[in-house]
This record gives sequence, structure tokens and C-alpha cells, in this order.
Amino acid sequence: MPGFNLGFNQRNFNGTKATSAAAINMGTMRGKGSTSRMLNFCKTHSQAPSLCINQFINITQPEPPLPPPSYTATGTYTVSSNSQYNNIITFTGDGTFQISRPYSVSYIVVGGGGGGGGYVLSGSGGGGGGGVSTNSALFTSTLYTITVGSGGTGATSLNPGNGTNGGNSSIIGSTSYVATGGRGGSVNGGASGTLNSTGGVAGSPGGNGTIGGAGGGGGGNFSGGNGSINIPTIYETIFGAGGGGGSGGGDRGFSGLGGNSNAGNGGSSYDVSTSGRVNTGGGGGGGCSTVGRDPPAGYAGGNGGSGIVILYFNV
Repeated sequence: MPGFNLGFNQRNFNGTKATSAAAINMGTMRGKGSTSRMLNFCKTHSQAPSLCINQFINITQPEPPLPPPSYTATGTYTVSSNSQYNNIITFTGDGTFQISRPYSVSYIVVGGGGGGGGYVLSGSGGGGGGGVSTNSALFTSTLYTITVGSGGTGATSLNPGNGTNGGNSSIIGSTSYVATGGRGGSVNGGASGTLNSTGGVAGSPGGNGTIGGAGGGGGGNFSGGNGSINIPTIYETIFGAGGGGGSGGGDRGFSGLGGNSNAGNGGSSYDVSTSGRVNTGGGGGGGCSTVGRDPPAGYAGGNGGSGIVILYFNV
């Protein structure tokens, strides 16, 4: 039977001259390169035969497979799954996240929506939609701090009648991922929390969000811009959008609509403005002023919707 050579080494043992031998000559029991000759040599010339044999036979053991990672989370969150991901961690409030070893994790971070402007006789603008950051990244075993931005507060006074900005949402750890809150509305609509969509000036609608952008708030009497992030397999919603513009006041009786169902509608002479939906980053609708009398509190700008942070992965 012919031999099957797996390797060849030349070694000096115990100060003797160099001796050559085949590592293993499968099927051959006699001769210079035989298995039996190698074993006999190691028994005779080495105080540690097993180490001697290992010098003839260089075997690299495969690395054992890594166990699935584990994770811990704290704060305000829920855990769910769907047909694509067995771990969907949704933070609706601040918290922390840590995974046991480096692992690829997908994320969605949405900033809080801006509050709507209020009580402006010429028509107040809606708040901008919260910015959106989404991608996949290698998360290390570092502790990550999760912050969910609050929605901005709608204005409750006359000119300038500015709503406040929405809060930033973020994941902060070995690397950081931040989504900026939407800008508050005034006479003009608030800009979105991204650089992709500005707020509408008085007399114009809010700019529509482009890829990665939420809509800007609409100017007085005009609608907010549309958001652009739709991830139905994870959260079944469009994230971010500008709030609608408020009514021009008096007896005009009309107002701008929110850029999508997450954003608040502007108020009118007959209807109060509405707020952005919580945990979507929708902007608040602009408030309304009524000619001839002080505007009641119900005509304030709507509040922006709070943000959200979502992590999803398979283990």
C-alpha cells in the first residue's frame, strides 16, 4: 500500500545530529519515514515522547464556534420579535444596553419633534419632525447609554410665539449615533432634525424629507412636509414629519395638515392644534390666534412627539 505523507520535519534532539522523518506515512509500517519508526525514535531520544511526536506532526485544531452573545438592558423598553428578527428592543425612554461580545446590531434613532408656534395673527408654523438615524454597526461589549429625546413644547404666547425644539435621541458608547430633535415653529415652520428638510417660510409648506430626513413644519396656513423613513418590518410606521401650519386667524377657519399621521395638525379659528404622536418624532401643529380677543389657552401650538430608539438583531 503506498504511503500518504502529511508532513516532513527535520529536528535536532538531545544534541544529536539532525534526523529526518516523515510525519505520518499512512499505510506504511516499516522504513525510514514510517509511523512506527517515528514512535520508536521519540521513545528513545526524548524525555517527553508526546512533545517529540508533536514536532513531527503539526496539527492545527480549528477554533471552536463562539457561543451566541447575551445582552442586558435597563430603563424603559420592551422586547419583541418578528419573522426576521428574534430580538427587537424598543426604548421609549432612557436606558442602557450592553452585549457580551462584539456583534452586529441594527438601530433606529429618532429625535423628538419640535413644538408648534402659537398665537401668531398671521398664522403660526408647525414644529419640525425629529431627525432619523438608521444603519447597522458592530457594537462592542461597552455599556451603551440610550437617550430618548422629548417632544418640544407648543408655544403659549403671542408673537414671537415660538415652540421649543425637540430633544436629541442618541446611543452613546464606544461609538455614538445621534438623531437631532426637530426645530420649534414660529411664524415660519420649524426645520426638521436633519439637514435635508427646512421649515416652510410664512406662506409656504414645509420641505419634504429626503432619504434620512423628516419633514419640515409648514408655514402659516400650509401643511408640513412628509417624512421619508418607512420601516414596516420593524415598527410599522413612518418616522418624523413636520406639523401643520396654524390658521391665519380671524374667520379664515382653515389650517395646514401634518406631514403624515405622526405629525400634529395646525389649529384654526374653530379647532385647536394637535400634538405629534409620542415615540415617532412627529412635529406639533401650529396654534391659532383669533382676531378681536385674547386667544384662549386651547389655541396654543401642539407639542412635538417624543423620539424613540430601536435595536434589532438575531442571536
